[in-house]
Amino acid sequence: MTVKECYEKIGGNYNEAVGRFRSDSNIVKFFALYMNDTSIDDMKTAFYAQDYESAFRSTHTLKGVLRNMAFTDLADLVTVITEFLRGNSDIPAAIRMFPIVVAKAQATKETIAEFLAERDV
Repeated sequence: MTVKECYEKIGGNYNEAVGRFRSDSNIVKFFALYMNDTSIDDMKTAFYAQDYESAFRSTHTLKGVLRNMAFTDLADLVTVITEFLRGNSDIPAAIRMFPIVVAKAQATKETIAEFLAERDV
């Protein structure tokens, strides 16, 4: 799979990523860094603890990471859940959306892991 195909599979914006990172090799380096990012784990921990202030902070951080990586589909989902959590405006909606975000995040990481494994990165 190429970097572009990986972006297509995860619902990202390859052109935006290339514009930001300047080359596929740089994108691959950031893919590896993303795999070690703990924002999604922090979000899950906060949700399981019903600590929605911490959940807001972690989703807001995750949103920034995803936007920087140009992981558009996942970033859009995380943006919505972040807004539900902002000021505790709609916690029930955030709770309903939580498993959708977790599933998409897991699928994204699995795709990137597959991509990296093909390259022994």
